[in-house]
Amino acid sequence: MYTIYDYLKYYGDITIDEIKWNVQDNLICSLLSYLPFESFNKKYNLKDFYNYIENNKEKSLQSKSSQKSFDLLKKLLNVPRYNDLIIVNSEYILNNETQFGATTYNIAKNTIVSYRGSDDSMISWIENLKVAYTYPTITQNYAIKYLNKVKGTNIYVNGHSKGGNLAIVSAMECKSNIFNKIKRIDNFDGPGLRKEEYSAKKYKRIISKLNNYLPSDSFVGSLLYNSNYTYIKSNGIGIKVHYPYSWLLFGEEFIKQKASAFSSKIHDITTNGISKINQNDLQKTFDTIINYVIDNKKAKINFKEIYNIILNTKDIDKTTKDYLIKILTILGNELIKPRKVIV
Repeated sequence: MYTIYDYLKYYGDITIDEIKWNVQDNLICSLLSYLPFESFNKKYNLKDFYNYIENNKEKSLQSKSSQKSFDLLKKLLNVPRYNDLIIVNSEYILNNETQFGATTYNIAKNTIVSYRGSDDSMISWIENLKVAYTYPTITQNYAIKYLNKVKGTNIYVNGHSKGGNLAIVSAMECKSNIFNKIKRIDNFDGPGLRKEEYSAKKYKRIISKLNNYLPSDSFVGSLLYNSNYTYIKSNGIGIKVHYPYSWLLFGEEFIKQKASAFSSKIHDITTNGISKINQNDLQKTFDTIINYVIDNKKAKINFKEIYNIILNTKDIDKTTKDYLIKILTILGNELIKPRKVIV
């Protein structure tokens, strides 16, 4: 089985005129969006862009995601298929309220908008919690505004993890003149939506353009409400299935595989299960966790700490507490224990 690196090897000499821009090309752009550059509004070719990142890598390439993206960028320098790829715009915001990133690329007559997923900042983690009970979040609003400013005829919108959710929301909420130019929306293992937005007309209008790609053991893309799922094989184990470098493909297409019992369980408990929980109680519980993180100036937090916060907080509704404990137990058991990988 092959990965995205093999795609570069075997398709790197094939022009876009010969084989059209496809989902693997969109995946590559979404991975490049993890590069930690600052906002800019100027054009870079791949070589100049590489030099720009190289000159700032000591202070910026600190996470595994950004390091992997930089390695990918290096490989692209020697791949003729991407010779004409231009990075035309980037926006990055990190403050006490939000972590947001987006990049726009041009190649041939295509415009690619890629949203960045979560980084290592605590505010990014906090925002991910808020997706379960807030719409739109601050980050989602930034994504909508960003897409509405994009210029292009054939627009492709995509993102990995939180970036995939931003791709969905921005396409749902963008102006009609922008939406009509969107060719496809690719969500790479990003969470879905609350039931209210999933049931709305604005979601229904994107369904024909929407593609959701999830590893068969997905624990992120399976969250909340969505449709048009394509489950795919991964050679990763546990948490590593979330990272696209482990996803398996043949040619331009991913290798399909049925959703695992674990992934299906996560989807059910965050859709049918969450519908039985009082939303005010749910928000109150998440706010309790968030306030703990802020008050204790936590840089990182793990499953065990979250579990203990919920377990030991007396004023959390029992139904909500039992529900969240159940989710954490499922995630903790499945993501930590080793499992055999089928390749």
